[in-house]
Amino acid sequence: MNCMAMKRKLDFTNVTDGFELIPKGTYNVHVFELQEKTASTGNEMLKVILKISDGEYKGRQLFTNLVFVETALFKIREFLQACGATIPKKTVDIDFSKCIGKKIKVEVTHRTTKEKPDEPFNDVKKFLPFAAVDTKGKGKDKVNASVDDGNPPDTQDDDDSEEVPFK
Repeated sequence: MNCMAMKRKLDFTNVTDGFELIPKGTYNVHVFELQEKTASTGNEMLKVILKISDGEYKGRQLFTNLVFVETALFKIREFLQACGATIPKKTVDIDFSKCIGKKIKVEVTHRTTKEKPDEPFNDVKKFLPFAAVDTKGKGKDKVNASVDDGNPPDTQDDDDSEEVPFK
């Protein structure tokens, strides 16, 4: 057995003593990773990992879940629209992998759980298109979330669904 790996010289100078919350606010991020998971309720979900793109917190990660239940479809739609998709009012097939790498904005707040009321954590409250100026409506009329990649979407006439186009 090789014991060389048992000894290491490590520099802990810049290691924090605990988890530091990212302050509430709107941040430029990119969709870093998506993971298919099952929620504790048994529902399928997508774990969204975002990385802050600039500023003091550049490189820090934010996590949120998109649960595939009817009551959460508004949040999934908001995420897809922030990524540049046009979401029609009908059944669509979505390739979420096309969201990876997309630059978007997120509104971050803090919240706690009943189980851990003294341990606040970052909560992604809202997804916004990268071109959005703010959440109070200024500049929103300039945001065109509709994307045309020059190709018609793949349609499936048998179930009236289509794939959602991205840039």
